[in-house]
Order: sequence, then structure tokens, then C-alpha cells
Amino acid sequence: MANYYCTTRTNYYHVTDEQAYAELFAGLQGTEDNIEDFSEKLKDGTIVHGFGTYGSVLWFRDHDAYEDYDDGFDSEFLPRLQSLLPAGEAFIIMEAGHEKLRYVTGYATVVTADSIKFLNIADLAVRAAREMLGDDHFETQLDY
Repeated sequence: MANYYCTTRTNYYHVTDEQAYAELFAGLQGTEDNIEDFSEKLKDGTIVHGFGTYGSVLWFRDHDAYEDYDDGFDSEFLPRLQSLLPAGEAFIIMEAGHEKLRYVTGYATVVTADSIKFLNIADLAVRAAREMLGDDHFETQLDY
């Protein structure tokens, strides 16, 4: 049996309510390592946020819930963060990983004040191949 190894990080982004963000951020947990907070105050006094970890990112309303593995990252964290994003801002989180050479995977989630979109690198690659080949039915195997 092989293990899945990945790295996750975000872009830098602004929020409209620092206190609400701090409370939301407190629920983040990494599957393999601590969450590293990249937040910093810029010269103009604004604060930009970002974070990353070795492993995947989970979010829990209550850290004791980790025992039940009731992860609410997609269902609760993202919508709550979305409500804190100013117009014209985007939160992007990317995860790339592998399980030996069985598969290589990558995901990105893009959140704006108006929308949340999930992207998968394999789907994007097949879509690009179909377009480049002019074949809407092209299929391939990217794992074993």
C-alpha cells in the first residue's frame, strides 16, 4: 500500500473583516503538518493573508471534531471565507500530490465574492488535448 503525499498552498488575498477571518482561520488543520500562516502587514498598512501545509487542508468548527473526521473545508470554510472577500479579490488554493507513480494529481479552488469554482488538472489536460486534436471524444488514462 502506498501513501498519498501532497503540498497545499494559497495565493495572497485580502479580507474585509480581520476578526471574523481570525476565527475562521483558527479551524484550519493540516493532515500531515501544521498550517503555516503567510499573513503579513504591508507597508501601506493593509494585511494580506495566505497559508500552506505539507499535506491536505481540513477545517473544523471545533478542533475536537477532528476525531470524528467531520471536515467542513468545502462545505463551510469556503462559503464563510467567500463572504469575507472584497469585490475584485480572489482566494486560490492549490493542492498537488502523488501516490508513488500510480497517479499525479492537482486541484485548484478559486473563490471570489460571487462564485466558487473547483478545477482538476487531469480534466483541464484532457480538455486541452481534445481542443488541440480537434477530437471532442478523445480519452486517455492518466493513472494506473
